[in-house]
Amino acid sequence: MELNQLFCDGVILQANKPVRVFGTGNGTATVTIGEKTQTVQADGDVWLAELPPFDYGGPYVLQVELNGVKRSISDVCFGDVYLLSGQSNMQMKLGETNTPTSYYETNPNVRLFSTDRVFEDEDYFHSRDGWVLADRETVAHWTALGYLTAKMLNEKTGRKIGIITFYK
Repeated sequence: MELNQLFCDGVILQANKPVRVFGTGNGTATVTIGEKTQTVQADGDVWLAELPPFDYGGPYVLQVELNGVKRSISDVCFGDVYLLSGQSNMQMKLGETNTPTSYYETNPNVRLFSTDRVFEDEDYFHSRDGWVLADRETVAHWTALGYLTAKMLNEKTGRKIGIITFYK
């Protein structure tokens, strides 16, 4: 059994909604966050465990046991998660815009998860990088739209913001 690559250290999950943890394979999956646990038996190619909602906050540890193999995911937080998709509008990096570098900030409350692209470019983040925390030194390589949106939302709400990008 495999855990979906979205679930790795630093993940931000949507607050106040059921927590769905999923992956592929057959067998038994047990998912625990805090005092909440769910065990499912997967008979098909995919599995899904659903926990009750969590309020904004964290960090937590996500414990996953897949067919007896245990794994811990650290720095799990609950905030607001946004999915952003597109082509050139999502691929334009912050460093390619005229955004002043004074906007480049280190902020552990803003995180990015990038899906893989058809044509990989080493200048972009990939799913294998996991959740990337906003860092003054690396945000120039983030999607400009994603970073600026997350920065604004975090400043406005004070909540942790997760950006998941899909590229066409």
